[in-house]
Amino acid sequence: VMSFDHYILASDLNRITTGTRVISVIMPNTQASALQNWGTYRVKVDDIEAATGLNILNLLPTTLQNSIESVVDNGPII
Repeated sequence: VMSFDHYILASDLNRITTGTRVISVIMPNTQASALQNWGTYRVKVDDIEAATGLNILNLLPTTLQNSIESVVDNGPII
């Protein structure tokens, strides 16, 4: 029997495409970073994975994961 949480996760994974916006940032823990627009700290998910050793989007198919993780978001900053 599939749990409710598993169903939600499976449904959400099916909605992710190469066009899905993923925003990842690496920000210094300093007061000076508050003076910068947070968008200046955007990086690729691959950069975060390299720094932490984590595999962040590992539930996605490998080809999709590689495509999404290798892009720095350049969308609008609200």
